[in-house]
Amino acid sequence: MRVSRPPNALPNARRQALKSLGAFALSSGLSPSPWAQPNPSAAGTLPAPPPLGQKVLLPPLTWISELTWTPPQLEGHVTVVYWWASWCPFCREQTPQIQALWERHAQQGLRVLGISVD
Repeated sequence: MRVSRPPNALPNARRQALKSLGAFALSSGLSPSPWAQPNPSAAGTLPAPPPLGQKVLLPPLTWISELTWTPPQLEGHVTVVYWWASWCPFCREQTPQIQALWERHAQQGLRVLGISVD
């Protein structure tokens, strides 16, 4: 004897399982909550960013290859410090534009310091 299920049984079962999982997540505290949100009052403790055009000193950085980069290596150059992550969708869109910016202005002294956070 062969038992068959209707063709739409599996999608409905999957949909019901996802609904149950979502309900569990919401009821168990896995949903965003006030304690997980950014605290606007904490922003008052951060220093204000420097005015546009003001020279900013960056700390020395040690790369994975154990080479050390120091700020004087960029002395006299306009430098874009680009923080990015491979998992960031905005970064994936922005990176080609940063690359194009550098290619367009590198001969005029523009430097791009890309720092990955992953």
